[in-house]
Amino acid sequence: MDMNKGDHSEIGEFIPIETSRYQQNFEATGDLLNEAADEKAKKLDKIRKDVEKLTEETINSFRLAGDVYSNNCFFDRALAAYKRALEYTSEKLDPHLWAAIITQIGKAYYELGIRSEEPELSYYLSAAVDSYQQALKIQEREELLQDWARTWSQLGGILREQGIRLGGEEGRQLLTKAVAACQQVLEVQTLKAFPWIWTQAQQNLAYAYLALGEWLKAATYLSQLLQIYPDNEEAYYTAILLYHERLFAFEEAFLLSQKWLDLHPDDLESQSQFVEQNFTTSRFAESIEYLTVLLMNPVLEIQVRVPLQAFEVAALLILDLNKSATEKFRSLYRTIASQSENFSLEWTFIGTKHFIAQSKQLLSYRSWLLNLFTALEEKNREAILIHLKEDIPAHF
Repeated sequence: MDMNKGDHSEIGEFIPIETSRYQQNFEATGDLLNEAADEKAKKLDKIRKDVEKLTEETINSFRLAGDVYSNNCFFDRALAAYKRALEYTSEKLDPHLWAAIITQIGKAYYELGIRSEEPELSYYLSAAVDSYQQALKIQEREELLQDWARTWSQLGGILREQGIRLGGEEGRQLLTKAVAACQQVLEVQTLKAFPWIWTQAQQNLAYAYLALGEWLKAATYLSQLLQIYPDNEEAYYTAILLYHERLFAFEEAFLLSQKWLDLHPDDLESQSQFVEQNFTTSRFAESIEYLTVLLMNPVLEIQVRVPLQAFEVAALLILDLNKSATEKFRSLYRTIASQSENFSLEWTFIGTKHFIAQSKQLLSYRSWLLNLFTALEEKNREAILIHLKEDIPAHF
């Protein structure tokens, strides 16, 4: 019994000593493991930073490659590059970057679409619309106004293109959506703040209205565009066509051309159209003065010369210069007779015929003048000559 008590006493003294020693060992082991973990964590943080940096560089490189391909019209390669860039980010990880790349993908789809035929055309344009709509879920109007507006403007352009290509009621619905998209942009964007976005939206809106057959709205937006960008040739000639040939707003067409020629005095096509615009605004003497100089131009093509000769005949007749009118008419007849059998004019006289039909001043000459300009719209030389009379009636 006593021995056992002694043994127990020694064991009791031994345990705290050993426990303390083990605790010291565990603590040292823990410290060593913690130090090792710290080193690994530092390495991991560096790797993560390196991966983050490399990921950013990879995305940027693919996007830059896409831009280079796009700028050189290799849109299929651009699309592939942008898609590779998208693989290294996500909507959740970096929503703004993801949306930016999605819009680049949409632009590539659009460019491929307008250069394709069916069925690829519909596929590409639909994919472009889908891309922009995905981006707009991220781009909040209040937070990212510029990106939001740019995306809506580009979406409007694609919907317009889709609507024109598709046609019918479905196409009309898409054009209406294009109008709504562009109007959203113009509600929040000003020319001064974001000129490129404003211009794109203004132009897309004008051509959407044009496709819808809303001539006045289309012409109005194009005229506004020309006030800011007076060298926009496509906008000018489209607006002139609308004012003169669709709306019969002859004075507006005249004033628009007058402004254009002040800035572009050597534009021969505009000079030629200005003759017609002088005629349809009853500026007959001015049209003769303009014609005298213009018809002396040796580079004037027959496609332009013949219509101008016809306006010269008409203006002389209205000014009661019958002898000169008869001589000029015979010259016009001989000019047409000397052309090839399949000769026809590309010039249309819709506005001019409307003016003649409505003008009380031209009542005495109306029938003959309408016949003159209708004849010039025939499809070959013989058809034109058959409808022309060889002389101006003597009673004029």
